This record gives sequence, structure tokens and C-alpha cells, in this order.
Amino acid sequence: AIRATNLHHSTVILALVKKS
Repeated sequence: AIRATNLHHSTVILALVKKS
């Protein structure tokens, strides 16, 4: 579960950076 959350967090950050 922790790994999945970490991956999701990374994706969110990536999307945020890409959006910015």
C-alpha cells in the first residue's frame, strides 16, 4: 500500500510540475 501511495504521489507531483 505504501508503495502504491508513493507512486501516486510521484504522479501527482509530476502532473503538477507539468501543469505549471
